[in-house]
Amino acid sequence: MTRTQREIYRKARKAEDALTRTLRRNPSVEEIAEKTTLTIEQIQNAFAALGLANPGELADEDDVLPSGLNTASQSYSHILIEESFACLNELEQKIVCLHYLEDMSHEKIAEELEIISTEVMKIRERAIGKVAKTCNRAIEKLRKQVNAEIKRSDDETRGSGQ
Repeated sequence: MTRTQREIYRKARKAEDALTRTLRRNPSVEEIAEKTTLTIEQIQNAFAALGLANPGELADEDDVLPSGLNTASQSYSHILIEESFACLNELEQKIVCLHYLEDMSHEKIAEELEIISTEVMKIRERAIGKVAKTCNRAIEKLRKQVNAEIKRSDDETRGSGQ
């Protein structure tokens, strides 16, 4: 994420937390935009940079991986990002890099790649969807491995206690 997207994400996250407490439900992107004076597109782009579609889907870092794996989460995250990025074709990778790393608008990317901006947006959204699916599959696989290890450890503990 770019520095600007991180700032927008933090601002939106803070507003989302406040609105959730006040409204006693997950607020809409429009409500967050109104509270923060950010545009809906700015908020959606910041969330998309994290591979999330809606502010209600935001998760704390501790929620993503089981607590026993927090020390390994950073290296695991790098592997996950590399594997997820590898599932994208060359055009998708280029658009994602230009949009999120170079902070270029859809219009500027379209101009550079000589395609229409709506196509850039569709390709970016499709790419983010692919990355999200890859990440979700990997996280689910990791959870299964951790649960199996916990069960194995519990079984060993019960076996030695009898």
